[in-house]
Amino acid sequence: MLWRSRYEPKILRNVELPERLPDGIVLAAFDPKGLGEVSLWLRLVDSAGLLEKTQVIVFGDLQELPRIKLLLPKSLHDQLVVRKDVEGKWARLIEPDTAARAFSIVSRRGVAELIVTGPPTEDVWEEFERIACLP
Repeated sequence: MLWRSRYEPKILRNVELPERLPDGIVLAAFDPKGLGEVSLWLRLVDSAGLLEKTQVIVFGDLQELPRIKLLLPKSLHDQLVVRKDVEGKWARLIEPDTAARAFSIVSRRGVAELIVTGPPTEDVWEEFERIACLP
């Protein structure tokens, strides 16, 4: 039998962001390989009725946009942004352990009320949903 080590998501609260994001939910990855984890978050966000408040960001090369669009449902293409992590500010904040690691943010007024790096546990998702639903 194969055993996988348990992954505990990294959680940051009330963090000033390297740049202002739109208020709401941001699901992001540093590489298209991270879209697998982003898809997991998208299903949870959609089931909670929060998809309209959600933006997807992939930090990478704009030339990869056609490939990235193939990995996401067409209904999300208008909410997709591909851009560079200028000066590596996001990577320093998030500190992903692999290129495929995604992160999720609840953002309000330029502050991340919650940042979760990696896939959510049930408890983490409940906290994320609660904060995302606050007015």
